[in-house]
Amino acid sequence: MTSKNKQTIIAVLSNSGGAGKSTIVRNVGYEMSKLGSKVALIDLDPQHNLDLFCGFPLAEQMDNTIIRVLSEKYDGLWSLSPIPNEHIDVCRGHIGMAEIQNELVNRRRSEYVLADRLHKSPLPHDTILIDCPATLGKICENAIVAANYVLIPLILEDKALSGLNGLIQWLQVLNEDLNLNPPPQILGIIPNAYDAKSGTHRKCLEFLQEITQKMNLRLYPTINQSNEIKNANGNGLAIGKYRSGHKAAKEFRTLTNQILAVINQP
Repeated sequence: MTSKNKQTIIAVLSNSGGAGKSTIVRNVGYEMSKLGSKVALIDLDPQHNLDLFCGFPLAEQMDNTIIRVLSEKYDGLWSLSPIPNEHIDVCRGHIGMAEIQNELVNRRRSEYVLADRLHKSPLPHDTILIDCPATLGKICENAIVAANYVLIPLILEDKALSGLNGLIQWLQVLNEDLNLNPPPQILGIIPNAYDAKSGTHRKCLEFLQEITQKMNLRLYPTINQSNEIKNANGNGLAIGKYRSGHKAAKEFRTLTNQILAVINQP
């Protein structure tokens, strides 16, 4: 469980599609809730896969989504949907986030909208996980400004590995440009959807180990490729609830415990 004295806000960030951000948010959020943390999930991704992974139909109206929270007409009330039989609330996503990104460009404090909402209308949750879009624009900037931690899932492909350095540089430049004090801490890198039978995956994992060591970044154990994770997502459940004894469920428990150990260290 996270510290009761401080709300933990984690932005799950990647600059490539298919990295598994929504899957990480859903499953880490579930495991944290099982450990006693009251969890909120915020979906900033226009793809809004998190809706499906949480068992909700895709939202057609904007009224009960993140769109309403980020709009200029925000009335101070969060739009939260509880996941049945779980201690998790979701601020649901919407395809209209792409339009909000364009709108934010012309607004004052455009990078601070989400942080301002969380400051002026604080959520009562211990932990907030933010599902970021893959495009490093205003929406991602809002997530970083609001967060005190950043978690980076990565698929084991050459393109994703080569983009990691650019992502870290983007974070550093954003922190400097906005004078974030303190800047969000990078919790580490999660090698996601790993297939030990794939020579490419094995080679990329070795390279990733070298990269993270040189960059002084924490590298978590792999989340292995699993059809059961896909099945759980399709059924709107975390793998820990869908099949609690499955290897993938144990991997997410281990990952969550390691993340909490970093967050809770003195």
